[in-house]
Amino acid sequence: MAEVTVPCPVLTGPPTPRITGGGRGADYAQLNWEVGACDQGATVSYNVYRSTSSSDVFTPEHRIATGVTALTYKDPGLARAYYYYVVTAVAADGTESAPQAVPFGISMMAP
Repeated sequence: MAEVTVPCPVLTGPPTPRITGGGRGADYAQLNWEVGACDQGATVSYNVYRSTSSSDVFTPEHRIATGVTALTYKDPGLARAYYYYVVTAVAADGTESAPQAVPFGISMMAP
């Protein structure tokens, strides 16, 4: 068995985090994500975006949280609907990563 080290590319901004799962309660959604590949400490916080449409999640008016430092976020006070989320990484200089290509969906409809 051989060990191979693949170098990370030179980054111009923080790498895109990926939402890995989530859950819900009666009126909240919980998101969990992982740090983007090859982050190398570039990320200092995360922004969270939410929409009821999967096509327009990553727009400034849909940003619901900034400065998140944990790899999880609880979105409280939600009505019955289907919600779509993306998370972006933010570097110390304010550079924001791209969101993951496909928004993460959570249904708050009755079971």
